[in-house]
Amino acid sequence: MSLDFAKAAVLSAESGAEEELLSSACAMNKYKTKLVWQSYQLMQRNCQIIVKDGFNPEQSEDIISRLSEDVMVKPVREGVSIAMRKVNNSQPPAQAFKVDTKVLFESWISETGCTAPILNGQAL
Repeated sequence: MSLDFAKAAVLSAESGAEEELLSSACAMNKYKTKLVWQSYQLMQRNCQIIVKDGFNPEQSEDIISRLSEDVMVKPVREGVSIAMRKVNNSQPPAQAFKVDTKVLFESWISETGCTAPILNGQAL
């Protein structure tokens, strides 16, 4: 997906109800969401997309070392926390492709996170 598509997804979300489907689909895809953030120059974690076909599990050590000591492995096209797993080189991601054929290896950041539901511009 190009950055132009990412910007189009954001603009379509602002323009009307029928385009909300596109913006929802974009938000459910972690990589596409990263591209939207990148297009607006927002800070984000280093990451790498891995596709199941042709992936050799021995490569995971190299990928993890390049990103950080620990990484979060997430399916690209699933909800926020489905099948996420923190891994490191001593514990490679054996089940990374259980839910999706594409996974995101993302640098681990030791911080506290929070989720805030918003409906009609109001935090719930």
